[in-house]
Amino acid sequence: MAESPSPLPRPVKSVPVSIQRLQFLNQVPQSEHLWVARVAGWDTVVNAREFSDRDLCVWHEPDTEVDRVNPIYDFLAKKQYYVGTTKIKGVMSSGLALPVSFFQERLAPVADCIQEGLDLTELLRAKHYSKPVKMDPAPLSRPWPLFAPKTAQAHLRSNPAALEELKSNGQELIFTLKMDGMSASYFYQGDLAKIPIDRWGVCSRTMRLLPSPKSTNKAYHKIAEKYAIQQRMERLGSHLVIQGEICGPRINHNVIGLAEAEFYVFHVLKIQPDGKMSQMLDYDDMVSTVEQLNAVKVDQPAPPLQLVPMIKRESMKPEETISSLVAWTNALKYENGNYAEGCVIFPAKETKSTALEGARLSVKIISEVYGLEETEAISGGK
Repeated sequence: MAESPSPLPRPVKSVPVSIQRLQFLNQVPQSEHLWVARVAGWDTVVNAREFSDRDLCVWHEPDTEVDRVNPIYDFLAKKQYYVGTTKIKGVMSSGLALPVSFFQERLAPVADCIQEGLDLTELLRAKHYSKPVKMDPAPLSRPWPLFAPKTAQAHLRSNPAALEELKSNGQELIFTLKMDGMSASYFYQGDLAKIPIDRWGVCSRTMRLLPSPKSTNKAYHKIAEKYAIQQRMERLGSHLVIQGEICGPRINHNVIGLAEAEFYVFHVLKIQPDGKMSQMLDYDDMVSTVEQLNAVKVDQPAPPLQLVPMIKRESMKPEETISSLVAWTNALKYENGNYAEGCVIFPAKETKSTALEGARLSVKIISEVYGLEETEAISGGK
């Protein structure tokens, strides 16, 4: 059951490798031993000689980088030890399920507590794959501001129970296009800051970045300058965090096909008076705040801040399933005709999710078509 949100959204926990239970769905055509199995909300191809229906497995989510020195994963060497989306005999397969018995020695410390949901990421030395971003070897940085959540987004297919929360009470949902780029956060806390350097800040996905004349990676600061974000926030006078995606040339192959770097806003948070917490704005309040920022007069010409494209705004149909939503997502495209990375779905009114363990109710669906292209690109070392 969904609940009202707390001031600071709880961070989304990523679990690249865990113990999960698989369920056989159907046999792969023209194959005696291969079956499509469902793990949580993912469909993956498994070998029926290694599994029985309803077996526990060591599940590797798509977008996982496995331990390169573990010989169990030698078969992934040509794929740069990356687990993504592939096609096996013409059938789309996401993630990787391996028998628990393969890891008997490595799992010995937790042998007595092997159960569905057990997080094995650290034990098996796996990690979420991060797309390479050209950064200085030691960029000038400060700790991530505690009042701002990081921009991780939960997979609906890893959290299928969230679908029922999205359907509950006929609530109005926002469906937005997932832009393929690198996330950035900008904040202005003004007189709430204890020291001048913290009045305004620029953050990548994981760290706060300080301006440096020797920096080789100025994209985050250049976006702030292009859109006059600091000046707009200061002159509006509101203490805010703006989060969004930077897209453009030399960023993730520029799938969107932009001529220059652009910024797409997907979150706006209001920093609370104590300077320690922030409140995620409802969608309509976010739109209104962005409009107010764009109305601020700035010293130099600057394009208006833009939101990530909204695909539709409606309640979730009762008959919708994860499979139907994935099929719909697979058909999404950017304006240039390239397949989109996926979509993000969340209530128009901010809501806390029980299925997501207290995080805000907001999920992403990654297009299998995009996932297949991404796996091929990473595996080819592109």
